[in-house]
Amino acid sequence: MSTRSNIVLNYGENEINIYRHWDGYLAMTGYDLLCHLLHSKLNPNKFLTKLLNSKNSPSTIREADNQYELTSGIHGDSEYLYEIDFIMIDMTVKSINLKISNRVYGDNWEILHHLKNIKFDELYKKTKFINDSHLKMLKAS
Repeated sequence: MSTRSNIVLNYGENEINIYRHWDGYLAMTGYDLLCHLLHSKLNPNKFLTKLLNSKNSPSTIREADNQYELTSGIHGDSEYLYEIDFIMIDMTVKSINLKISNRVYGDNWEILHHLKNIKFDELYKKTKFINDSHLKMLKAS
């Protein structure tokens, strides 16, 4: 069974919609997004490239394939929505806004976390709940 998610990236006048079919919950997709944000140092082009080049691990039921794919909008069966706004000044990213929601029913979303104006050097500390979720999932398995 899949836990689907969408990621919406906004920077400048660009809005990019990305879909992930597997493991959309905070402990996996949230953690993956956080790692890519940290490793790209909030560079939206590097971040997008890292996402689109990420592969699932092969298993007995599926080959290694792309974790993320570009899409035209939010899928109707997505359970999680990650919105990342890159705040730019003079063509340079200064901070991000991060909103994480889950679908309650139909087109209704419940905001789980909404962090604003996170600078790169604050990113890990302000998103500690994501890392904690990932560690909890690892301990349970």
